[in-house]
Amino acid sequence: MKPPRPAPDADRRRFLVRGCRLAAASACVPLLTTMNLAGCTGDLPEHKHVTGPLRHALDTLPEGERVNLTHGERQIELIRQGDHVTARLLWCTHQGCTVAWLPDEQVYLCPCHDGRFDAEGHPIYGPPRRDLDLLPVTIENGDVIVDV
Repeated sequence: MKPPRPAPDADRRRFLVRGCRLAAASACVPLLTTMNLAGCTGDLPEHKHVTGPLRHALDTLPEGERVNLTHGERQIELIRQGDHVTARLLWCTHQGCTVAWLPDEQVYLCPCHDGRFDAEGHPIYGPPRRDLDLLPVTIENGDVIVDV
């Protein structure tokens, strides 16, 4: 004996639910890909294991210019003012996307949620509520040493 056939309304409902789920999943793929390409992972990124601090020769840092360096997967900005160097981690404090300095606007921009920080790393627009992280710096024997 054959099992009873579901009512036509149940078949239609099942078809619509499955279709909506498929459409929603399909719509998420480009969004997630775009977020990943922009460096936004939703959490602070995992890091390649790099041992030791970042070392850089002080005399190669131009006065007052922003110099970006990579240490493992961390993007770090160094700014020299005389014998003082500021080191800033270039991760948005909202969700860990890499921020970029926009010299024309004098702001850091987070591409993931349009967060903006002023020249000192203080949040001025968007979801970030905390300053960009500063890293401890020492100068020793002509080298800038950043504790990462």
